[in-house]
Amino acid sequence: MILKRISGFTIVSLTTNAIAFCFLPVITKYLTPEDYGFLSIFNASISLLVAIFPLGINHTLNVELVTSKKKYFEKLEVFFKIIFFNTLIVAGLFVFLDFFSLNFFGLPEKFTFLIPFFAFFTIIHELVLNYYIYLKKFAKYVKLIFLKFFIEYFSILIFVVIFPFAWKGRILALGIGLVMSLFLLLNTIRTKYVFLSGFKNSIIDLPSIKKSLPLALMGISIMVMNLSDRFFIEKIEGLKATGLYGIASTIAGIFLLVIGSSMNVIRPIIYEKLKFGNNRLTNLTIGYILGMFSFGVFFVSIVPLIFYYLINISFSEAVNYTIPLIIGLFFWGIFNYTVSFFLFKKKNKIVGIVSFFGVLINLGFNYIFISYFGTIGAAYSTLLTYFLMSLIICLLYYLN
Repeated sequence: MILKRISGFTIVSLTTNAIAFCFLPVITKYLTPEDYGFLSIFNASISLLVAIFPLGINHTLNVELVTSKKKYFEKLEVFFKIIFFNTLIVAGLFVFLDFFSLNFFGLPEKFTFLIPFFAFFTIIHELVLNYYIYLKKFAKYVKLIFLKFFIEYFSILIFVVIFPFAWKGRILALGIGLVMSLFLLLNTIRTKYVFLSGFKNSIIDLPSIKKSLPLALMGISIMVMNLSDRFFIEKIEGLKATGLYGIASTIAGIFLLVIGSSMNVIRPIIYEKLKFGNNRLTNLTIGYILGMFSFGVFFVSIVPLIFYYLINISFSEAVNYTIPLIIGLFFWGIFNYTVSFFLFKKKNKIVGIVSFFGVLINLGFNYIFISYFGTIGAAYSTLLTYFLMSLIICLLYYLN
């Protein structure tokens, strides 16, 4: 049963990311480390807003898909209202920054306005993918994920390789992929209904938001821990160093994708077993940890080969940053698995407190380590943060 699910949703996700990885030799040939610096800041900003805009309701939506579909669609309307209004607020903030010519971490002024809208489209895309995963709608999942992927990467060939627009072309390709996939989503899981009629009632369910806020803190914390290092590096070391670290994060991110794809399959299984009172998940837990550890060891061993054969020599320095990031992601995988039990039991405050602790130590570590060790200090900071968080969440699980 588990292997069947993994062989479906997980392998499709890993396949698209493997193809994207094969584009790295082409992209690193046409983009400089400075270009990657711009892209790292732009993408990091999008990911941070993706975590902030839903205010944690996206996490509770996934639980409702397993426990109550009626509540799912009720919360879906609240979800759309919140992300819509937050998008407008942040877009207005960026217009303000542009008007006064305030620099946003090295990004050109006119591009900052796009960030909240890219975040909005990304949230919708991820919402529907999760819907298909939890309801086991494999064919629709494949259609959506491949549609966005091939449109985006065909656009990369046009706007980065054929017409060398550099980092601007990469951003344009991402936007085209998101917008085209949104057209497909308008007839999905009542999305059109929510957009057209969901705003008639202007009341936002404040109790739902209040319950979800600790999970919002978790989502924001994850993004801060994953992405704040880019902003520190840009300010302390410059855009070129940010670009080098961005490549290291992209390569290490393969492990993150393996973890995320696996958890998209395993988490519904955990929820189903807990729903029916089955708390004995020893075999699943051991299998997951051994699987993540084995992949991590294998991945670390091939990193030098990846850089030698696939990455342009101008990015060779980034190999030193990649291995500590991979080790740190192993501990992140343990944290992500253990948190599933707290999410199901709605112990959101525990998750929020641990996440907030992770943000504080990560920000402190980033400032100290990057200032002292340079760019590689960001990788050390990530490793130590994830280790401490996984240790704390596991101890809390056994104590509860």
